[in-house]
Amino acid sequence: MKRFLAIILAMAMIFTLAVSLTACKDKEKDDAVVTDNGEVNNNQSASNPLDMMEDLSSADDFAFDAWVNEGFMDYPPVGGNEEYKLPYYNLEDKKVSFLYSSMIEYSDPSIKDSIKLAYEIDYTTVLVSPGELLNRFISMVISGDVPDVFFYGLTPALINKGYVQPWDPYFDFSVGLWIELKNSMDMVKFKNYHYAIDMSTGPGEVMWYNNTLFEEMGEKTPLDYYNENNWTWDTYRELSMKMTQDLTGNGVPDIWGTFLNSTTAFVYSTGIDFVSLNEDGTAVNNMKDARVARAMQFYVDMIIKDKCAATGEGDRDMFVNGQVAMLQGGIWYRTPFKEMIKNGEVNFVPFPRDPQMDKYYIGEGFGSWQLAKGSKNPFGAAALMSGSRYNVLNSAYENRATNDDESWLRSEWSLEMNEWYNECMFNDQVRPTLICQSIFGLQDFAGDIWYRPTQGEPWATIAAELSPRVDDSIARALDLD
Repeated sequence: MKRFLAIILAMAMIFTLAVSLTACKDKEKDDAVVTDNGEVNNNQSASNPLDMMEDLSSADDFAFDAWVNEGFMDYPPVGGNEEYKLPYYNLEDKKVSFLYSSMIEYSDPSIKDSIKLAYEIDYTTVLVSPGELLNRFISMVISGDVPDVFFYGLTPALINKGYVQPWDPYFDFSVGLWIELKNSMDMVKFKNYHYAIDMSTGPGEVMWYNNTLFEEMGEKTPLDYYNENNWTWDTYRELSMKMTQDLTGNGVPDIWGTFLNSTTAFVYSTGIDFVSLNEDGTAVNNMKDARVARAMQFYVDMIIKDKCAATGEGDRDMFVNGQVAMLQGGIWYRTPFKEMIKNGEVNFVPFPRDPQMDKYYIGEGFGSWQLAKGSKNPFGAAALMSGSRYNVLNSAYENRATNDDESWLRSEWSLEMNEWYNECMFNDQVRPTLICQSIFGLQDFAGDIWYRPTQGEPWATIAAELSPRVDDSIARALDLD
């Protein structure tokens, strides 16, 4: 259950990030917020907090050596597994502060106790509203009243202007505690350094399918195609067309082959997003890329030409009611499927592979704990992060160790499904595609990207119109002026 719980936590944090980023961009005035120390923030935020930044960057920002682990703490490893031991930090300063949004609950006493027991850290929090988070962080750094740790989406401008610093001088990402996340954290390296770390992440986009419908219609399931190494866009489309049934003859399907929630899963499966982030700190506008055009056309054809894909609202209700054979969505979609899971009526496979790729590329978001430049206790901050990661793993281990069939069902899950999730989503055939939409402000173009193609407008026309605007959005995000 460890990875499953980790993904659920990651998705919750990513959702929080999306809301926070939108709030920071759009909200000019927030309600007063009382922080943990009783301070009241009557927020008068600028429409774009990045506009207030001074350039604090210098050549010395990269004058460091990567940290080498000097051993491990004398503290029980997760589940008795020696690979999950806490790295050693000899902390002279035990105080750590971090700034976060009121939408993130980080005051669980068990978390604080585990970190205190391991490193004797005494951490304090500065709590603000989502709309004030970025503004407050920038102000604190400029004033010299710097928090050690800051939770926010990866923001290139903060790196380029010298407001956050790399974690590399304080972490060995190859130790067991972090090794499962290393590939994901490497994916968001910026200028070849790790500016963002996460407590848990992983691929979450799957294709749910209704076993009962496939049995009744005598068709091979997505799992059959997956086991044959033939689960691709093409077989998905063929299967969707076969499973679409107009039982009443009124020209409207009573059973849809599939339900598509967005264009992005197809784009991610090509190995890119609409914008890609390079390790050297540059970005690539992919709006006119042939891979994006191919993915968009395939998505549109399934809806308009093949008429085998439902869209809009009510996806999970339709799936539960037997009106949809396959549902594109997150692993967290499981909540309404509790009875179907209990009765063995539902299963899932990874989102289908682009036939021009040799791996399953699945979009992966990333929460972002960042180390403020000017942190008074960076090693303490690193220890705080290690203790937090330990707690995530240990809590998941304890839940798994004490689970029985009934507790699995209470979580709308099952032991069998959990094992299958780990098997099919964490192997050398699955690769992450970094979701860059919030990093570069692409939420501004969501309506154009998702809606206009389904109305028959050619993607080439849409891409030509949006591409200059995306270039501007990239420039603003990087803020290299």
